[in-house]
Amino acid sequence: MLTVAAAAVAAAAFAREPADSFARALGRLRAEPAEVVLGPRSGRPPLALPFVDSLLADPVGWPERAGELGRAARAAEGLRGLVGVASSLLTASPAGPEEVAGGAPVLDLPDAVAGEVRRLCAAARRAEALLAQAAAPLDEAERRALEARFAAQLVDGPPEPLDARLFAAAARFEVGRLVEGAALVAAAADAAAGALGGVAAAGTLPRSFTIDGATVTLGGPGDDVYSAEELAASTVVLDLGGDNRYLGPPAAAGPGQVRLVVDLGREVALESDGPAASGRFGIGLLHLGNPSGAKRLRGGRFSLGAGLFGAGLLLVRGDGSSLESRDFSQGAGAFGVGILAAEGRSLVLSAALRGQGFGYTRGVGLLRVRGPRATLDCGRVYADPREPEAALSFCQGAAQGPREFAGGGIGLAVVDGDEARVDSSYFAQGVGYWHSLGGFFLDGGGARVQARRYGKGAGVHAALGLFEASGGRHRLLQWGVGPAFGWDRGAGAALVRGDRHTIRSDWASGKGDLGGLGLLRVEGTENRLRLGELGTGTVTRSGPGYGVAVVSGAANAVWVPGLSSATAAAPPTLLTGPWGVTQTYGDAVLHRELEIDEPRFPALDGGFAERAARDQDHNALRLADADRLAAPERLARWLFSATEGGLDDRMPGQALLRLLALTDAEAALLPRLAAPERIGELALLRVLLAAYGRRVSEALIARARSARGPLRAALVGLLAALPAREAARAARSAASDADPRVRREAFAALAALFGSARDGEYADLGFLEAVSAACAKDDAAAAPPVGQPRLAAMLSVLSLAGAHPEARQRVASQAPDPFGPAPARTVGAFVDALSAHAGGCRDGLGRELRLRRSLLPSAARRLLEGSRDGDPGARASAVRALAALKRPGDAERFASLWNDPSNEVREAAAAALGGLGASATRALTGVAASPEPRARAWAAVAASHSSDPAAAGLLAAASDDPSEDVRATASSASAARSRSK
Repeated sequence: MLTVAAAAVAAAAFAREPADSFARALGRLRAEPAEVVLGPRSGRPPLALPFVDSLLADPVGWPERAGELGRAARAAEGLRGLVGVASSLLTASPAGPEEVAGGAPVLDLPDAVAGEVRRLCAAARRAEALLAQAAAPLDEAERRALEARFAAQLVDGPPEPLDARLFAAAARFEVGRLVEGAALVAAAADAAAGALGGVAAAGTLPRSFTIDGATVTLGGPGDDVYSAEELAASTVVLDLGGDNRYLGPPAAAGPGQVRLVVDLGREVALESDGPAASGRFGIGLLHLGNPSGAKRLRGGRFSLGAGLFGAGLLLVRGDGSSLESRDFSQGAGAFGVGILAAEGRSLVLSAALRGQGFGYTRGVGLLRVRGPRATLDCGRVYADPREPEAALSFCQGAAQGPREFAGGGIGLAVVDGDEARVDSSYFAQGVGYWHSLGGFFLDGGGARVQARRYGKGAGVHAALGLFEASGGRHRLLQWGVGPAFGWDRGAGAALVRGDRHTIRSDWASGKGDLGGLGLLRVEGTENRLRLGELGTGTVTRSGPGYGVAVVSGAANAVWVPGLSSATAAAPPTLLTGPWGVTQTYGDAVLHRELEIDEPRFPALDGGFAERAARDQDHNALRLADADRLAAPERLARWLFSATEGGLDDRMPGQALLRLLALTDAEAALLPRLAAPERIGELALLRVLLAAYGRRVSEALIARARSARGPLRAALVGLLAALPAREAARAARSAASDADPRVRREAFAALAALFGSARDGEYADLGFLEAVSAACAKDDAAAAPPVGQPRLAAMLSVLSLAGAHPEARQRVASQAPDPFGPAPARTVGAFVDALSAHAGGCRDGLGRELRLRRSLLPSAARRLLEGSRDGDPGARASAVRALAALKRPGDAERFASLWNDPSNEVREAAAAALGGLGASATRALTGVAASPEPRARAWAAVAASHSSDPAAAGLLAAASDDPSEDVRATASSASAARSRSK
């Protein structure tokens, strides 16, 4: 049970939340905003957006700055204003307010119509020239390859490998020129719609004519029907009214094309599933600005405001309008801009995947919806393999980057109006994945916004996600991982303002993990918060992750399930642990029980079994094709297949078994396949290299020696999979590299070789000692290794024991997850293999153990030097590595780091000191007696890591400390220590 007295700071409540409440809350957790480091450890990725860079550099101020985007999109006038918002994010010099003036009369058209026709044609021609400039650095073959490969990445289908060369070519596309062209045609379309809205055209109008090489199709004030052929041939379509039908996709712009459609009709129907209002190396604009009738639009993939190396712009007005489309649509941009602005009552929008405000690399996707009772449904079609009720979404203010290959984009969704209904599933409603920014902004009353996982302000892998809601009476529902979740040096923020909101999420709300930061703020009265793990953080080898929740206002109810009483007045500061805090301003009440209906997730529109069968068929063909290739291409295909199976859970294992049956010559090719941007493949390479041991050592060390930058860092990290004779010297040498990324990996490799954990990723010294003890017995099966080893550790031992390839295949075939702790059946297969190779086990492991013990002192000295490294990340890596050795003599060094300028180093040292148990008590006692409150608080955290009974006494003493902050830290640390037991 959690008692409020044990977890709270006894202080008077503040009457009003201060402006720097997030910073103050972090101070309670022994950290300053400047000490929280977000963004990728590997450095700025290629094609990263400077705006995202600037936000990552401001850990607690970025939500306010990102929120300005929502306000700018909300206030923007017409398509031109929205293009201006996108332009400010993609280019250093946003597209200016330049407009193209109308011209002289054309044929027998009325003057007003003639002037706007000329304006549209002139804008289109100038935009075509800018498009040509944007694509000029690419030859025709490159353009076709980029369009095809990225189009395949952005829609549903079996995964295919990316290539760094694709992004190198894409970087040459001049997106700034594209945006200039989009701004020109948007301004012209807005002007034409405004000028012609009340114009009555008498007489017979020409249907089609040419101006300066641009084909114009003109519709009069009556009803019109446009064929697919007519639309494809027209640069400009201008319709002056009536009820109109489109039998093909309007404003579908291909390479080098500008296609503009301005339709002033009342009822408009699009009867095509083609790429309407889209640009693929082109600019497509569809302007349906007459609010007096409903617009019913159906598009397919890449439609209704989608830009891929192009711009797709769509404006729709009219009560009861409906828009339906598939993948990458309704405001989706990649290497370009996609915009959808929809206005009216009771709008209905539905899309399948990556839509409704989605941005990919160097792209901005923007959705703006205005009007009451809007219904938005996106991303509930394609099954996600993580759980039966999941669907992959990336919708409604979502952004994505291809991890490590390049930076991501910016996706924004703005919904203004009462009683909105917004539904999605995985990755939605203000989520960024890999160096990107996703934002969802809601204003009105009585909305219901529901997603399943990773949403409502979630930043995953060095990305940012923001969810903002204002108004009143919203129901904000989620299963988990949000609102306000930061993962792997990413940050998620949820800012909710107004009264009587109901907010529910079962887990990971206002939470930071793996070095991430979660920031949640709720301002108003009578709000009800049932948020699992609210205001919690963690500390891992990736550093501390912080969770901060701030609740201000009157009569707010906050769910705290571990309370000893049914309700209690909320204290001003409630520390849920050493890295998480909930700060309250006002008279909030904590509730042990707070009933809020669970979100209901409708059945998926697409069948899981059917899609799994599709992936299985595709993967079987892909694997068969790979089997016929020569090495190393065959090995590269197998490696990809072993990490990317889609919904097919069989093929990865089949490919892995092939990779574990290589000849020595083929195995020596494996280090060539290492690429820092291929995260999944790099992780599997660690397993494979461990299986082959000395047979791959020379090739890996030679490539690591000649490589530089992120590639060298990745290769140095793989040294942990090798036997010590080859790996230790190379790792010690790399620990002196000028690149801190390389040094970090070198220290981690030394920890993997000489650590004593026995259940780590690799066969460290502790694991080898346990296995060697089993091998020394007559019956190895009678004394299996301790713990739950990883597959790489077991395969490494089999390699040292000289086991046959069939043995490692049998063990791997029993491992459901090649990276996680092994279940009993896997360990059993491993023990059986050792029994069959008992002689090799005793001899091979004996030699390796003697060698590692002889090399341990030199490795420890290098790590001790590393604990003084000038780079904070490298210093923290060295501290964690030194802690893995568990040498009692290092306690004083760890204790001296309580005031290191890096919070990552301080937290690593606290964990290291606690991990030494009783041998560190003396050093820890010295820090606990410091006159500095911050030192005493740090000592309490270190004591919470310790299994030594004396550490409990230190925590008890800290609970009576004169400092309020020390007492709070001690109480939360003590609670965390109790839960860990």
